[in-house]
Amino acid sequence: MQILLLDFMSDAAAPELASLDAERPDLRQVLWLAEALNRSGSFKPLLVAPKKSALLAEAAARGLPYKTVGASSAGRLLSRGILGHSLKKNNPGCIIHSHDARSEAFGAKLAKNNPAIFHIHTQYQPPVGPGKWYNCGVTVCVSPNIAKSLKVDAAGQEGIRVIPAAFAPENYPERLPRQDKRLVFICQGDLVAEANHASLLNALAELNRGFFQSSAFTNNYAGWELRLVGEGELFSALIEQATRLGIEKNLAILGPQAVADVLPHADICVQPFANDGKGVMALKEAWATGLPVLCAGQPANLDVVTPEENGLVFSPGNPEELARQLVRLATGADLRARLTAGGKNTLARFTRWATARQYMSLYQEFQPGNAH
Repeated sequence: MQILLLDFMSDAAAPELASLDAERPDLRQVLWLAEALNRSGSFKPLLVAPKKSALLAEAAARGLPYKTVGASSAGRLLSRGILGHSLKKNNPGCIIHSHDARSEAFGAKLAKNNPAIFHIHTQYQPPVGPGKWYNCGVTVCVSPNIAKSLKVDAAGQEGIRVIPAAFAPENYPERLPRQDKRLVFICQGDLVAEANHASLLNALAELNRGFFQSSAFTNNYAGWELRLVGEGELFSALIEQATRLGIEKNLAILGPQAVADVLPHADICVQPFANDGKGVMALKEAWATGLPVLCAGQPANLDVVTPEENGLVFSPGNPEELARQLVRLATGADLRARLTAGGKNTLARFTRWATARQYMSLYQEFQPGNAH
């Protein structure tokens, strides 16, 4: 079965796909899916993207079949005509699978009034505003939280499925032992108000006045530290808050860092807020590294975290509850081990092959010519 994987937002001036991972992690998803389909023996993937895209450069390096389209509106119009003619001539039936707004429009127009083409679109982020939604046959959301928002935003659209985004835990190094005996908390994300770092600082300051001075802590640790990995508008404000609370010596704002350079040297991952799935990625990275996680009970987090099984949660904006959970993790070696093991087990749901198999089943279900 022919599968056309479309992504037209990958024409940024980036020489390597890795340079776009932070901004467009979905590009990696498209590449992984193409590789899995190419190895399956049952599907024939064809990556379709602008000529100078990082995605196609990576596809060429891996020997994956691809086709270029024009980067401009006029170029895409011409490409659509050429591609549409080729599909009618050479493919009795195929699936068009789009991965961004531009290719969604392109795919919808190709599939319109053509029963030999079925159009699937993957939505990686919650929609921003009402927008315009094209008539794709099925919309796949990478989390239940996105699916819920899409149903509200795209009223009347049917055929919404959930297939989790793929994750590669083998790419992450394991946690490393340290000799300093400090307890190191780590938090990844932009330094912005909705990230709720202020609540985390308040909780740690409260513990610094009590629990961190008690024998229950000092008998096991030689101090503590919070490492914030990220940058943003609240950099100075967070330093001022930490100074005001008397914990400035315990705070390290590291700026943007490669995950492999920072996570293995921490003990506990704390995510006060998940925004557009970025916080969820941080949780998966912590599990892959072997860290227990504590996160806000936001819907995006709860798509992957089962409280007391693979992580602990607290009510957003509740520093008292956050502090209680931090104490549990600091004093509970068995709890940390259980949550870490639970996180590792959870990652099996998100491997590249697990995600690809779900897409393969979807393609077979909606193969043109099948009754659906």
